[in-house]
Amino acid sequence: MSRVTMNKGHSWQVLAAVSISYDNGFNGIRKEAACMNFDRTAPGGGVDVVCRLEHAKAYLEWNFFFINRREEEKGIVRVCLADRKGNVVMECRKALQEEEPVEGILMQPHFWQGEREPYLYEMEAVLTDCSGRIMDSLTGQIPLRELRNRKTGNEMELLLNGVPFIPKAVFYSLPDGDAVVRQRQILEDLQQIKRLGSNCVCVKKEEPARLFLEFSRLCDRYGILVFVQEERGRGERQERKEGQGRADEPEREGSRAEEEDIGREREEGRQREWAYYQDRKVRMEPGENIPDFHSVENGLFMPGSRYPTSLYYKYMARWTEEPFIYLAPESVKKLKSGNFSVHCYSNSNRVALYTDGVLFEFQRGEEEFVFREIPAKKPCVMLTAEGEGCGTALSIHKILLSNCD
Repeated sequence: MSRVTMNKGHSWQVLAAVSISYDNGFNGIRKEAACMNFDRTAPGGGVDVVCRLEHAKAYLEWNFFFINRREEEKGIVRVCLADRKGNVVMECRKALQEEEPVEGILMQPHFWQGEREPYLYEMEAVLTDCSGRIMDSLTGQIPLRELRNRKTGNEMELLLNGVPFIPKAVFYSLPDGDAVVRQRQILEDLQQIKRLGSNCVCVKKEEPARLFLEFSRLCDRYGILVFVQEERGRGERQERKEGQGRADEPEREGSRAEEEDIGREREEGRQREWAYYQDRKVRMEPGENIPDFHSVENGLFMPGSRYPTSLYYKYMARWTEEPFIYLAPESVKKLKSGNFSVHCYSNSNRVALYTDGVLFEFQRGEEEFVFREIPAKKPCVMLTAEGEGCGTALSIHKILLSNCD
């Protein structure tokens, strides 16, 4: 099982599974200012959806959040779920005076399977009063999935819909700018992340809630899980700090205890990392570091650049399932002998390098192949690399070699 290392001192929380649009209701419906409606600033844009799988059935719970709600106010929430063809597959309703969530069971559900099949259902939630008057509505697409842990020996295995899930995570910072430019940039980046073979992204928790929700909706469509950064133990430290605000406890004792908590959490972070999926603790075993999508040092892309670095192709050789091979021009180096070397990235375990159509060397390995002492007798050398079901070419000029000294 592949393992993923989260950044030290942090754990990750999977973003809520539901992506809800920000429509204020059906066309033509006008809501009064004091009318009860869905709270779109709450988690999930007004609704938190929990999916539990059991015996090939999906048990769903909708927890709605409201604003302008009065205790004596009565009403009904109706939820409809439709498949891609528009067929209503489930409908349920509940009175607002009942505190329990809206519940439903879907027989033979079509699960969201990540990049392999990011299937989404259409959801509509309608809020009405006792007379049937519509007060508000929410529409959006939701994936039916369950993410949990299973202990295997001394390790915690990550399961998606009961099947082992190997996280291939990328750290991503949401871009700035106006909505149109930002969405275009996010779409381009998600295409690169999907091409890379990544199946999940990690973003900072302090990102704006609405932008966060829009980003998660796009990730659902691309078959990518979203994790959010969360400091471990922050809640416990806050509770202790509030308790120590009493006059009978010196302030310096609270500060010392907080420093001890932070030190202990950092030590634990070096030993294991945790993630949270909705309300469940989901653990990811330490392993390889998570690469930054945009970073000056060890980034998959340089900030502001649209061209991948060599690290991008190295991870692509590790993660993608499509036949892939790449000769990195930036890796070309002139050697003391006057010859040169080049790095090749591929998910094939056998790579052949040709110079001007003549076999130079055949190597076996994984991900990265380094070819050395390639002769440069001509002004231009054509390199061709071939793997299993893939090939690429690179033209090397002496001018380029002179700049590699």
